[in-house]
Amino acid sequence: MNSSIKTLAVWLIIGIIFIVLLTAIMENTGTRMTYSELLVAIEARNS
Repeated sequence: MNSSIKTLAVWLIIGIIFIVLLTAIMENTGTRMTYSELLVAIEARNS
């Protein structure tokens, strides 16, 4: 019984870490820009 609780706890922790990483990846996809957009942004800040 004790080892099954430990196994369940490990799987729950792995699942929580997976969900957190997945949501972090999904939220960051909207911040991507192309190389030309990056160059335009850099030029806009320099002038």
